[in-house]
Amino acid sequence: MSVTFLHTADWQLGKPYEYVEDPEKRTLLQQERFQVIERMAALVSEHRAEFVVVAGDLFDTRKRLEYGLRRFFR
Repeated sequence: MSVTFLHTADWQLGKPYEYVEDPEKRTLLQQERFQVIERMAALVSEHRAEFVVVAGDLFDTRKRLEYGLRRFFR
């Protein structure tokens, strides 16, 4: 019997990208982190993974935790 799982790490949701000067680029980078999660969800479904292991750094800072959680669960 085989078990399929997806292993991922270091999502760092809510990362501010404070060193990126262009606010539009900063926003795109922040949005991309959530879009990657959507793509991973599609892979989990496509490959019928039984488990998803997220190892480390789910959020970037506690300060942005509320925003990240709301968006994550959507």
